Amino acid sequence: MTGIGTENRKPFTPPNKKLSPRFAPGFSLIEVVVAMGILTFALVGLLALFPVALQTAAESKSETRITQIAQSVFADLKASPLSANVLIVGNDIQQSGNRQTVNFSTAQTHYIGYNADGTCVGALTVDNYNNGISGKGEFILKLSSVPVTPSTIPALSTITLSVESPSTAPEANRQKVIFVTMKGDL
Repeated sequence: MTGIGTENRKPFTPPNKKLSPRFAPGFSLIEVVVAMGILTFALVGLLALFPVALQTAAESKSETRITQIAQSVFADLKASPLSANVLIVGNDIQQSGNRQTVNFSTAQTHYIGYNADGTCVGALTVDNYNNGISGKGEFILKLSSVPVTPSTIPALSTITLSVESPSTAPEANRQKVIFVTMKGDL
């Protein structure tokens, strides 16, 4: 475009001045403090989750072990006839003192200790069961049988398995997971 007064004009270029500290690029102290406050708040929230996660993991591990103990005992019971069940109540299955004969055609209750890894450590007394034990495992297994009468199935019995922890606590203060099944000779 040509017109009056346009031939002598130059494009606008800003003056080459140094920027004053007030307008220098960067973050102000208030911006840094606010950012650090937000970051701290977020980190505290994340760190608060760690104890909850650790407790949940420990409970999950315990519940898994309890289920494995119950499955192991039920598998042993299923593999033998009702009137001649033998429970292994120690580490060495060859040792005769570690075998406990269980006749489920009569009402009985047995108490057995188990380690944290699920290995049987031995039979317990009623007093051990009621008051808690130390040194004989982390879990206590209470195995009860009640014959079902009258029944059309010979020697039918209800078997209740209670796996409890911690074993050091008195019976009233333990967490209990109860499993129930029926067994009979056919």
